[in-house]
Amino acid sequence: MAKKSSKPRASRTTAEAKDPARLTALVERNYGALRSIAEREIVARKLARSVTPTSLVAETVMRLMRQRELPRSTPQLCGLATILMTRALGDRTRRARTRKRGSARKPVELRDNIDRDGRTGARATDAETLSLHGRLLGSLEKLSKKHPREMELITLRLVLELPMARVCELLSVPERTAYRELREGLELLKREMGWTDE
Repeated sequence: MAKKSSKPRASRTTAEAKDPARLTALVERNYGALRSIAEREIVARKLARSVTPTSLVAETVMRLMRQRELPRSTPQLCGLATILMTRALGDRTRRARTRKRGSARKPVELRDNIDRDGRTGARATDAETLSLHGRLLGSLEKLSKKHPREMELITLRLVLELPMARVCELLSVPERTAYRELREGLELLKREMGWTDE
């Protein structure tokens, strides 16, 4: 009979579970797959006129960053991204229907934080952060319809904090063009958010 070890099983620390550098590297390696999932989800729901893959991937990455535990592998990332994209599209549809009905009531949104076994967790409670986050996502979504490349650059460079050389490689654009379009995108985003240099 084998003797059981008295040592507790090693569990991942909170720092390991929330390591943003690991998420960045995972998204960087699988950016093409995330974009393909976004395109598939948009086509399946017949939302090509109102939603762009760029804005959906950006929203999904931001939702991924709010998870208590980040995905560890490509299949886990793709599975979780599919769930979050489905919820994001559902939230957008509910918001659009609420606006169309003229309802002043805020639409109920699906919870974002999904445990590893698929259960839904609690939402963040900081209302100001959620409000700013919502405004930023709304602005990115609106601008990505007319300026998709600029918003994609903002997502990859500023949200995921990828090096510019890697962003250029992912988007197949020269670095000089990427810097120019990133600067233009930031100006558009500042105007859309109502931020001015004073």
